[in-house]
Amino acid sequence: MFEFSDGARKYNSYRDSEHFVITYPFIAYQFDLFQAAIRALSDHNAFIGSQQSVGERSMLGVFQQVAKSYADHDVSCIVSFAQMYEGIKDVLQSNIQSDILQAERSIGSPWLLKF
Repeated sequence: MFEFSDGARKYNSYRDSEHFVITYPFIAYQFDLFQAAIRALSDHNAFIGSQQSVGERSMLGVFQQVAKSYADHDVSCIVSFAQMYEGIKDVLQSNIQSDILQAERSIGSPWLLKF
């Protein structure tokens, strides 16, 4: 269910039920995908000031923040990858934040998951 069809990248899925329990409410591939996204943003100087080199500590903080925001959700909820943005938006350069806000407005609210 979580394989990318173009074959360009391969991200891990759940190994077994125990792996699902350990990573819930996240999908296993989100960890690698988020790390790749952070690296790409860093390569393009998307972060402000001292946040330009974003490491694993920052990633853990984002995942912790998102997990806490899901604490009161129904157990059937899985974290959307888009929720990771909430954890990094404050350290992105203002022009990038503006572009994202403009994209959100043009897409419209039915596509956005706001918590």
